[in-house]
Amino acid sequence: MNRQRICGFLIGVMALFGVMALAAESERNNTVYAGGGSDAFVIGALFDRGASFAYGVDVAQEGLMTDRTGGSAGIFYDYVPNDTKKAASINAIVALPLSLGQSASDVVLGALLGARTTRRECPSGQSNLGYACYADEDPDVSYKVNGGILVAYRRTKMFVGARVTGESQTLLLGFRF
Repeated sequence: MNRQRICGFLIGVMALFGVMALAAESERNNTVYAGGGSDAFVIGALFDRGASFAYGVDVAQEGLMTDRTGGSAGIFYDYVPNDTKKAASINAIVALPLSLGQSASDVVLGALLGARTTRRECPSGQSNLGYACYADEDPDVSYKVNGGILVAYRRTKMFVGARVTGESQTLLLGFRF
């Protein structure tokens, strides 16, 4: 993975935890979760706003993207045309907590909508010096709409659920705070 992708992921995770820290100061039931599945990984959070509405965000590594970056460094040719790599997505969540009659448990039904990387390409061609792109340019990145559903059961401090998008199916585990 290149440094930009790692930095972007770390900034996303730090922003997520910053929002969670702000939400922790409130008296609401908030949830943080992580999950995995068929070649996918996700981390996210839900923030309750009353008994009938919740919103959230998640960051995932799911699906594939075409990567036309890379370069050759002398005789060590490491560029693969149209190489496929894991794609990253960021999604907003709108959810409805449905009470089960018990004060400490509910079922959450949510919709996800966001963006997923689909292609990275060098605008001026690949580098011959080992950089991703010629003259160490930033690659052009294309995105596609990403959507799906989230279904989960929450009780006291526990969160168990599933997240399904057009690119992946993941099982989720988390906790409420």
